[in-house]
Amino acid sequence: MSIIVPVFNLGDYIDRTLKSIVGQTFLDWEVLVVDDGSTDNTPALVQKWANRDERIKFVRNQRSKGVSGARNTGIDIARGDWIAFLDGDDLFDESALETRVSASSAYPGCWFIGGDFIKFNSDEDLSGHPFSETNAHWRACVHGDLGFRLEPTLIFDPIKHFLVASLTWTGCVMIRAQLLRALSGFSEKLMSAEDSHLWLRVAASVDQMLFVPKSISYYRQRLSSLTNSGSPIYRDAVAAYQDLLDDPLFIGHQEQLIANIRAFAHSNTFFYRRHGQKLQAIHSALHAIRWDLFSCLSWKNFIATLLFR
Repeated sequence: MSIIVPVFNLGDYIDRTLKSIVGQTFLDWEVLVVDDGSTDNTPALVQKWANRDERIKFVRNQRSKGVSGARNTGIDIARGDWIAFLDGDDLFDESALETRVSASSAYPGCWFIGGDFIKFNSDEDLSGHPFSETNAHWRACVHGDLGFRLEPTLIFDPIKHFLVASLTWTGCVMIRAQLLRALSGFSEKLMSAEDSHLWLRVAASVDQMLFVPKSISYYRQRLSSLTNSGSPIYRDAVAAYQDLLDDPLFIGHQEQLIANIRAFAHSNTFFYRRHGQKLQAIHSALHAIRWDLFSCLSWKNFIATLLFR
């Protein structure tokens, strides 16, 4: 089992992240902490952990700068048959690895395993609701009408569900290294949405995904993180989905991809208008029209954007 942890100036968080890995009930793992050019004390802190525990390795990003290049550097050198990911400010539950490894033994034909997670803001408070309880799509796919399931759930033809909304998060996945390498890992062209892009490609490559209904990870909500950077949340989702239009894995899914591109473009347009960024809003509105010239909604959105002051 290899765990890839990309880091960039996370000196305030990396100790807690690595402590959550070292405290795992499953012991047969390696951690590849891949530094993306940190200028703070992150490298020194990680090296101290590596000096104490030979399972922890400090690595410099050898690929394109950014989280995708850092993760791909880890994929290139990982020795485990399975690969999991954890960002350098997030946390594992103590049973995160054991839960997924046990599930993989029970379902040996499944190469794509996910689990639940909880969002948090403070290290002192990790209480919260699992995402599958608060997100309607996750709840329907994972639990259905049976209440809260306790046993792992096989989700067949997962790409159908992922095209509606992703059914995993980076800190919850465990994927066969062979499959990740066959797909060439994360797209290094994308500044964000690179994870959703890869999970879609993984989902399109397998006939089933195993979901473990246990909160195995904690997703830190930081104002300075990429996902809270002041840019629209779907900024690069448009580019990610456009890239998939040319991917042979998505033959037969073109209509849904285009519908998603339009929806993301509309969402980005509304974001730019709310923040007074008129030129970006116009560009985004035109992007939506490009994918459906006869959409009344797209034209209404474009006209409203032109009139916006």
